[in-house]
Amino acid sequence: MQELPRLSILVLVALTILAGWTAVVAHSPSAGSAGLLNRLAGTTAPSGGDLFLAGATSAPIGVRSTLVLLADSLQPGNHPVPNSAEPYTAVFDSAKHEVFTANLGTDTVSVISVATDRVVATIPVGGFCLFLAYDPGKGEVFVSSTSTSQVVVINDTTNHVVATISTGPSPYGLAYDNRTGQVFVDSAGFRFGGPSHVDVISDSTNRVVTRILVGHLAWGMAFDPRAGEVYVVNAASDTVSIISDANHTVVATVPVGSGPVCAEFDPRTGDVFVSNEGSNTVSVISSVRHVVLTTIPVGASPGGIVYDSGTNRIYVSSYLGRNMSVIGVPQLRVVATLGVGTYPWGGAYDPASGRMFVVNTGSNNVSVFSNARNLTVATVGLGYQPDALTYDRGTNRLYVCNTENVTVISAATDRIVGSIPLLGNPDGIAYDSGRGELFVTSGVTGNISVISDFTDSVVATIPTSGSPVGVAYVPSLGEVLVAGGFSGTVTVVADSNDSVTATIGVGGYPSAVAVDAPLGEAFVANGFSDNVSVIDLASNSVVASVPVGSAPDAIAVDVALGAVFVANEGSNNVSEINTTTDLVVATIAVGASPDGIVFARGLGALFVTNLGNSTVSEVNPATGHVTATISVGSGPAAAMYDGRAHLLFVADLTGGTLTILG
Repeated sequence: MQELPRLSILVLVALTILAGWTAVVAHSPSAGSAGLLNRLAGTTAPSGGDLFLAGATSAPIGVRSTLVLLADSLQPGNHPVPNSAEPYTAVFDSAKHEVFTANLGTDTVSVISVATDRVVATIPVGGFCLFLAYDPGKGEVFVSSTSTSQVVVINDTTNHVVATISTGPSPYGLAYDNRTGQVFVDSAGFRFGGPSHVDVISDSTNRVVTRILVGHLAWGMAFDPRAGEVYVVNAASDTVSIISDANHTVVATVPVGSGPVCAEFDPRTGDVFVSNEGSNTVSVISSVRHVVLTTIPVGASPGGIVYDSGTNRIYVSSYLGRNMSVIGVPQLRVVATLGVGTYPWGGAYDPASGRMFVVNTGSNNVSVFSNARNLTVATVGLGYQPDALTYDRGTNRLYVCNTENVTVISAATDRIVGSIPLLGNPDGIAYDSGRGELFVTSGVTGNISVISDFTDSVVATIPTSGSPVGVAYVPSLGEVLVAGGFSGTVTVVADSNDSVTATIGVGGYPSAVAVDAPLGEAFVANGFSDNVSVIDLASNSVVASVPVGSAPDAIAVDVALGAVFVANEGSNNVSEINTTTDLVVATIAVGASPDGIVFARGLGALFVTNLGNSTVSEVNPATGHVTATISVGSGPAAAMYDGRAHLLFVADLTGGTLTILG
C-alpha cells in the first residue's frame, strides 16, 4: 500500500469537518485507483480459471448472493456495502471479554471476541465515530459521533444502540468516571472558534448535567480514579486541562509538547502519559504535582496510548512509523519498538489474557499482541480489498487475496473459515493441485509465499528480483509461472523444492499469465508495452509477441476454441488471439476498465470483470458478442469459476465483497 503524505491528523480532521464531512482521516489509497499495478492476473489455473471439465449449461447466469467480507455475512442478491472501516480507537469490555473499535470509514463499531479474535458484531452508529468509553456499571459503551454532535450509547449484551445524547459541537474524547457514574466528553469547538468545552453526562439519565470550558481543540482524555480528576488534552493549545470531578472545575493547566492528542493514566505510579503528535514525544505528568516530570522521544506521529498492567509498560502507537514504542516504567524511556499494521492509532489492553489490541487505520485491521510472547499473534480484519482469488478443489475452499492477508472461504457454505496473515498486500494467487499448495505473490515485498492448504500457513517464501503480480500453475511440468511486474520478466518456480529455475525476459510490466497446456505455451500480458508475449514452455523462451489493446491486464485461454482472450484495461475491450497464428482475430468492446477475465467452460462463456463501472460482461467466445452485462459489487477486479457448482465468484476490490453468480 502506498503511503500518502500526512501533515497532521489534527489538521486533516479539522479540514474534513469544515468541508462538510466529505472525507475521513488517513484514507488508505484505493487499490481500485492503482490500475494494473495492483491486479490479479485473472487466471489462476491453466485454463484461465476454469477448474472443472463440466458439461455446458444453458441456464442464464445472474447474481445469487453477496458475501460481505467485513461482516462475514451472506446476503441475497447484489448487496453493495461500505467497506473501508478505518478503525481509529478501541476499548476493552471486561465483562464480555470483547474489544470494541470505532470505525471512521463506515461509521460503525466492530465487536471483536477476545476468545476467538473474530468480529462477532458490527453496529451502525453514524456520524464519524472517533472515541469510545466503557461503562462497566451499566454494561454500556459510549461512542462520540463527531459529525452529528452526539454521543451514542451501545448496550454490550444486545450490541444495539440504546440512546443518543446531544452534546456540544464535534464531540471527540471520552472518559468514564466510575466514582460518580459520569461520562466526560470534550467538544473540539473549532467549528465555531474559541475554546473547547467538556460536557458531563450522567449515565443514569443519559443527559448532559454540566459544561466546563477547557483549552483549544480538545482531543483525547484520561481519568485518574485515585484523585477523581479528568485529564483533557488540548491539541491546539499544547496543554492538558485537569478537571476535578467533585466540583467540575479546572484545577490546573499543564503545558506539554506540540499537538497533544491522547492521554493514559498509570495506576501504579499515578502518572499520566500524553502523546504529542507534533513533537514526536510523550510527556509524563505527575498527578500529585500537576507538572511534567519528563519528556520521552518516541516514533513518528504518536497517537493512542495504552497501559499494560501485566508488564507495567506504556504502549504508544506511531502512526507514521507503523509501529509501537514501548515505554518501560519506571525507567521512563523506550525499551522496545514493535511492528504492527499500517497507520496504527488507538488500542486496548486485556489484562486477563495479557494481550494488546492495536487498531490500524490504514490496513483496516487490528493487531493482537501478546506481551508474554512479545509478538503479534493474530490480525483481525475490519475492512477488505479482495484483489485475487482461486479455488482449491482438494479442500473445496476459496482463497482470496485481501489487504495483508489471504481469506479462506468454504465453498460449501460461502462463509469465512480462516485468515492467513501476509505482509505486503498479496496481488496474485494460484493453486498447485499436485502438492496441495497455494502460491501467492506480493509486488510490495517482491516475494512469493507458499501456503499449505492442510495447515493454512506459509511453508516457504521465495524471493524474486521483481514485483511479482500474476501467477499460473503448470501441472504437467510441476512449475509455477510468475509475472514479474516492474522487472519485465517471468519467473519459473519448481514446486518440488520451491526454487527458481528460470527467468524469462518479456515485455513492459508483465501483470498476468495463462497457460495452454496441450500447446505447451504460456501467454503473458504486458501492461506497459501493450502486447502479449508467447513463451514456449519446453525451452523457456519467447517465440512471439502479439500487439493488443491498451494496458492489457488479464488473460484467459479457451483450449477448445484455440484462442486467448486478453482484457485491455486502458482501451475497454478484449483482444482475441488465435493460438495457431498468434494474431489478433477479434476485438470485443466491454465495460469500463476491464480488470479480470475467466473462461467458464461449464457455462460456455467468457466473463470479464469491469472495474470502472462495477459490472461483469458475459461474452460468447464463439461469436465474440457480449450476451449480458451484470451489475455486481463495487470495483470488480477478478473472477473465478467453480465448474462443480456452476458458480462464478467475483472479487469486488473496492466493495470488500464477493459477488456469487449462478
